[in-house]
Amino acid sequence: MLSVENLAISTDDGQTIANPISLHVEGGQLCVLSGGHGSGKTLYAKAICGLLSSALHIHGQIRCDDVIYVGEDADSQIVTLSVVDETASSLEYMRTAPAEVIQRCRWALQMMGLEGLKLRNPWTLSGGQRQRLALASAIARRPSTLVLDNPCVNIDKAGRKRAYRFLRAVADEGTAIVLCESRVNKPEWADTLIHLPQQQSTADSENAVFFDCDPHDRKAPTISLRNITCGNNPVRLESFSYDFQPGNIYTLTGPNGCGKTTLMAILAGALTPSGGNILINGRRVRRLPDGAVDWAQQNPERQFILNSVEEEIHSAFNARDACGPLSERNLADIPRMFGLTDSLAQSPYSLTGSKKRALGIALCLLSNRPLILLDEPTANFDQTRMLGKVLRAHARNGGTVIVSSHDEELLPDSIVVDMTPRSTSIQQETELDAHCRPRSRGRDPENTPLLNPITIIGALIGLILFGVAAPDASLVAGVGAGCLLMALPIHRSWRTFLFHIIATACAGLVFSLMALRGSWYSGTTFDVPHIVRHGALGAIILASSLWAGSMTQVGQLLDALAQRLHVPYTLCGVTLSGVSIAQYLRLNRAYIACGVKLRRVKMGRSFHNIVTRIMLPIHYAFPLFVESIRYSKRLNDTLVSRGFGRFQTKTYRHNYPWRLRDLLVTSFICIAIILAVWM
Repeated sequence: MLSVENLAISTDDGQTIANPISLHVEGGQLCVLSGGHGSGKTLYAKAICGLLSSALHIHGQIRCDDVIYVGEDADSQIVTLSVVDETASSLEYMRTAPAEVIQRCRWALQMMGLEGLKLRNPWTLSGGQRQRLALASAIARRPSTLVLDNPCVNIDKAGRKRAYRFLRAVADEGTAIVLCESRVNKPEWADTLIHLPQQQSTADSENAVFFDCDPHDRKAPTISLRNITCGNNPVRLESFSYDFQPGNIYTLTGPNGCGKTTLMAILAGALTPSGGNILINGRRVRRLPDGAVDWAQQNPERQFILNSVEEEIHSAFNARDACGPLSERNLADIPRMFGLTDSLAQSPYSLTGSKKRALGIALCLLSNRPLILLDEPTANFDQTRMLGKVLRAHARNGGTVIVSSHDEELLPDSIVVDMTPRSTSIQQETELDAHCRPRSRGRDPENTPLLNPITIIGALIGLILFGVAAPDASLVAGVGAGCLLMALPIHRSWRTFLFHIIATACAGLVFSLMALRGSWYSGTTFDVPHIVRHGALGAIILASSLWAGSMTQVGQLLDALAQRLHVPYTLCGVTLSGVSIAQYLRLNRAYIACGVKLRRVKMGRSFHNIVTRIMLPIHYAFPLFVESIRYSKRLNDTLVSRGFGRFQTKTYRHNYPWRLRDLLVTSFICIAIILAVWM
């Protein structure tokens, strides 16, 4: 049950930024809190869940039971390294019985269409799939109150339909649900619809200048893609071929995970295809020419590199392509049309979600490049009519526009490119039973390590000590080869096994050269046995590390440490979140670097572009640092919402006991080390 009376939000200086509202949602009801962009939906949602910044103050009364918050930014809600671990995290924090955790995870993933991806790393999923995962993680816990802030903004049409039916079924089970979305009429699956007062928009669409139709002699190039493939285990884009002609608008459609964002990242230069060819006007190239493309990314924060909105706009306008499809007068009018003129002094990171989206799109359009890429531009953006007008003018004047969108009404006259993989069968929607309970029961099919993860790490240390102590280089090299062979059944492909062999050989070579260098400096003759032994030591160090990494995962090791060595689970959880942050930054680095590069490179200026590429790490260091801080804060809100640290202990979906095999492996390695020292 949720009861809100006269809830208002103000700043430290007393300025009211969200006017008083009242609502009452009983268990079993689904209430839609509707309002335009900037009406304060996110502020109200976070206030209800106790997640507002300390710089904001809440007025009024809020009464609710156990509550979970799910925001529109799915990336900041990833705290583990596998889909099933993510779904189970809040249940384990709340000390749910392990058998119940397994059943609820299976049920939630089935309902959100993610059951086949349960062992995948969340960072290999698409943005829409991560949003569905965030929903599954929250709903699996079955809280008394569920507050959702635009949870389906990046989900495809079929996925949204599935999600709404799922939410209706969850509400029927007794959960009070508040869904924050922009809607005019009450949907059939909702019980009530509450409209928030709309704040006045500064966007001046009606009085915007008429966009010139002035076709240029210099048109965008014809871009031909032939069997473009990206990624391996998983494949992110498979054998895509198409010709993008100048003067057209293309809308990429298809389910979440089909590769729309990956295709745009390849065209923008953020990713390199693993197969296929790119042709520009019939000529094969490695990438698109500098200054030919700009990209409004799905996460607009990846494009921000300066301290204020005004600086961002001026920087993009000053670096525009003077010979691009749009005239200078049209470009100068874009910030006003998108309602950015009243936010010029603000930091781009402090804007509302809709303003961030508007700024990201404006920066892309202001570059005036021949090829424009827009990834989900209508997500949390209400100036779609004006956007369509700008894009049509861009195409009429010889440019090329590629848009990925689940909004079928954005550009009805565009050329639709369906990217649904032909080799993938369309899964039928999972039917919900009357009580919204999981149908299947039984043993969870997840893979667990043959040995206790602590034993695996102990064996790794023991193998390295054996390599140091053993005098026979051939014996050390043989043990290293054995480590690679033991990991062979675990590898997903022969390519991984071959990579491990090459990496181990390189490690041995490096250690051999180090020993050879020592011989040079000492002035002695080459001690071939000493050099070979050093090479074998380097080989066994890397081979045993690769074996240990193949046998267990970080999350399994941390759970084993908490279970067997009684390390506080909160410390293990923070460590796991740190690894997740590192993976997030590794993923984001390529996209932030791409955003900075696209803003700075210019067509036909080779020397300038070479310097830009050399200085690129310096330019994207600041936005990457800002992103890491902001991500950590949002991740903290997610952990608090899921119940992290509420209890001193948690339950574990999998137990990692000591077994006889652990004792045998430990004893064998200890005996081998003793014999090596004795010899």
